[in-house]
Amino acid sequence: MYDTFVFTLCLLDSLIAIVLAIYHIIVLSDIQFDFVAARHGCDKLNKSVKPELMLNAFIPLILMLSGHWLLSILSSPLAIYLCYRYFNLRSSFIGLYDATVIRNGNQLINFQKESFVKIGYHLIIFFASLYYIFHVPCLEIRSASIIGQPSRSSCLDTVDFPLAIPPLSPFFHIFIMFGADFYVFLLVMLVSIGLLFMMVWHLIMVDELKNDYRNPVDFASNQNMLVFPEYGLHLFIVLLLLMFGYWFTFMWNVPLLAYHIWRFVKRPSASGYGLYDPTIVMNRDNLIFYNREGFIKLGYYVLSFLIYLYNMMVALVVALT
Repeated sequence: MYDTFVFTLCLLDSLIAIVLAIYHIIVLSDIQFDFVAARHGCDKLNKSVKPELMLNAFIPLILMLSGHWLLSILSSPLAIYLCYRYFNLRSSFIGLYDATVIRNGNQLINFQKESFVKIGYHLIIFFASLYYIFHVPCLEIRSASIIGQPSRSSCLDTVDFPLAIPPLSPFFHIFIMFGADFYVFLLVMLVSIGLLFMMVWHLIMVDELKNDYRNPVDFASNQNMLVFPEYGLHLFIVLLLLMFGYWFTFMWNVPLLAYHIWRFVKRPSASGYGLYDPTIVMNRDNLIFYNREGFIKLGYYVLSFLIYLYNMMVALVVALT
């Protein structure tokens, strides 16, 4: 189970790195379209350079320490590139992103392309980590089954099919062997990733509004568009868990569902079907409330993601045994 823990850390690390790359794209787009002054945008980007470097160096390091040498080598190119670029900055630059030259030539476009490449790179690591999280228990159960039952040569053989059923493709065997529990929590986990991204976007928008990088009308219109998608996705999770009888995870989500209902009922009358009224969003108490709400819900969604991941792993192990 040590390897499962290692790959779970890699999965979470890659997820945070994806969020950070999306944040870079948002800030670079704001600079490109003059929503944010170049100096303020570059200051925000430079603050995230060291965290990004540590996130990218963590995966090869932990894989190397756990003995996965090949995976460590395959995951190291981006970390090496970022280290090279960070330690070879010109002395005249204030940081990796310099406001005096960021608009020169195609620098903005190149930075945006680089962020998209990072997203693709970390998506590969994310799904590879997810694969190994499933693969490690399968190998352990296969070893146990070989010791206990020498006639079985694969963990897929632990599923017995009636003789009347014709031979099925390996993909269909893999699909049906995991059972409904596994696929329900896999789906719920993927939906929770979408909710995490929405909450990160909310916090970025609140930060820009608080620092006068975005006007209240833009903030309210952008945030109001996300209300129904966020609430709808969370309601989908609640109904799915209720339908399949997962009472613990269902009760875990009930408080947030009740809060969403209360929040929507008590919304400002001028906000329409959204939650944000542009005439009052700049109120100091409202800004503090939006910021606090965003961080609390972000923590809630992160804990939910970990709960769903744990339940998915339990469902996988139960299905294989």
